[in-house]
Amino acid sequence: GVPHPFVGPGGEVPSEEDYRELVIGQSGLAGLSVTRKVFVPLEGYFLRYLDVLENPGTEPITVDVVVDSQLKSDALVVATASGDAAVDASDSWVVLDDAEARDIYDAADPDQEFTPWAVTVQGAGGLPPSSRTLTGATLTDRWNGVVVGPGETVAFLHLLSGQTDRARGQASAERLALLPPEV
Repeated sequence: GVPHPFVGPGGEVPSEEDYRELVIGQSGLAGLSVTRKVFVPLEGYFLRYLDVLENPGTEPITVDVVVDSQLKSDALVVATASGDAAVDASDSWVVLDDAEARDIYDAADPDQEFTPWAVTVQGAGGLPPSSRTLTGATLTDRWNGVVVGPGETVAFLHLLSGQTDRARGQASAERLALLPPEV
């Protein structure tokens, strides 16, 4: 099909949740109204991205949903939900880092290090992506053939947590995959 990139409206972005959540919307994207909500809880340790697709029409709309997560630099897979070193659609979470395994704050120049990132895209009952790949500094999740019925809403949840070391990154990924109350 034809790609329809989500770019948002530009300009000032409205907020919710006492200014803790940015709401970025775009209408008419393949016939859908698309909203991305980015939330940082006051006491939280993560970012929550909620991508919402709404069909205001009278006919079902089928789309492929692709989410590219751009990282600071090329990343290494240091842990996955399946326990192997490969990123794929079976992993509800992954932990990515650079070649340095030490705590980010033990580095001579922390700004030159890559913070370990926990990335969770699927909790219990969630639809796993059709594919998940890591190419250089881009983590791509893709859902093929998503049907949004007339008047219906479909949402995709992504949780990211930057941590000081790999163990904390994995602990965060495992917790976030359980969809705890703070999510």
